[in-house]
Amino acid sequence: MREQLELLWQLQAVEEQIRAIVRRRESIKADEVRQLWHEIQLLSQNIIADKEKLECQRRVCAALESDLTKLTRQLRLLEERLYKNSSGSVRELEQLRIKHESLQREIHDREEEVFRFLESCEQLADRIANQETALQDKKQRHGIGQRKIAEAIAALEGEERVLREQQKSLRCRIDPGLLATYQALNAKLAMPVAKVSQGVCSGCRRSIPTCQTRTRPGEIQFCDNCGRILFLK
Repeated sequence: MREQLELLWQLQAVEEQIRAIVRRRESIKADEVRQLWHEIQLLSQNIIADKEKLECQRRVCAALESDLTKLTRQLRLLEERLYKNSSGSVRELEQLRIKHESLQREIHDREEEVFRFLESCEQLADRIANQETALQDKKQRHGIGQRKIAEAIAALEGEERVLREQQKSLRCRIDPGLLATYQALNAKLAMPVAKVSQGVCSGCRRSIPTCQTRTRPGEIQFCDNCGRILFLK
């Protein structure tokens, strides 16, 4: 019986190690990786929106530049008329000058508008470039985080496989009746096998009566206080 209890004690230790590995695997923190993925998604959406905005602004800027080219051409034609009609009537020359000044103001305003759009496009392009750099950095960190988690889980699963084999081997060597008793207790108690050291139960830390420390062949002793199977050293 002592040999059987020794095997049961070993089984309990192996199963506790398995539970510890399961807890470690479940506690692997993937919060940072999940947060990075959320940030990647959000940043990708922002980049797409900014690129669409930039494309729209460039089209508007191109249209303004085209209008500016037409206005500049009109101004040159008007200046030619002014030069050629220098001997014309005062009223006609005054009308041409007024139109010339108005066209100059319109060209100036249009140039300012084009400049603002070009500046806005440049700022937006810089922002997109910075966002894309940040996106690549986050993707790299996300990939590294995923690999670390996968490696940690793989290592724990390797340890668990070895322990599961030990568990299986030990269960095959333990008497079915004793194993059934152990499993029934295991459903109710943490660590259902307790060592008795210096007359004290390792499960509940209570003293064990001397009469219980003398086991007979084939007899299983239980702690009167906590009900655990006693393994006498």
